[in-house]
Amino acid sequence: MNNPIVISANASAATITNNGTIVKTGSGNNLFSFFEGASVDAIVNNKTITSTTGNNIFNLTANATLGMLQSSGVMSTTRANLVNLSGSGSSIDKIELLSGSTTSAGTNIINVQNGTSVGTITATGATMSGNITLAGTGSITNGISLNNQSNMTGNLTLNGSSKITNGISLTNASNMTGNITLANTASIDN
Repeated sequence: MNNPIVISANASAATITNNGTIVKTGSGNNLFSFFEGASVDAIVNNKTITSTTGNNIFNLTANATLGMLQSSGVMSTTRANLVNLSGSGSSIDKIELLSGSTTSAGTNIINVQNGTSVGTITATGATMSGNITLAGTGSITNGISLNNQSNMTGNLTLNGSSKITNGISLTNASNMTGNITLANTASIDN
């Protein structure tokens, strides 16, 4: 199956909740595909979402929106990106990684491409393994916050004129291991 879970162009959904195990093992590109103009209020993962094939777990194309991605369980891919914002105008308002959650990716936990945005990324007692990459005019508009012994192992890379507004906050024994790279006119503003 090419894209097992599809939110069609201009379709909308309220909250999608996973209380079990979703595993992508067959051929195809993405586990969750948000096509042009698709809108979902929230995806809540309480157990396990994994992929060993394809490109991305969550892929948002042009003008697709996701209000919140929240996980208290496991989200992992051995492939490219866990979250991929690939089409201009696509956005995620907030990503919340809750206590005890584990998030990992072969390349990027979050890949924010040209003309796309994420509001805020918050980890509270969470473990993350993989990179966060912003390119072109991609942005994180309300900062990255790691709280309560959260750990991120991976690089933070900003290219082009991408930016993170409201900075990066690590509190209560949280840790970030990896490089922070800003290229061209990329910036992190406080």
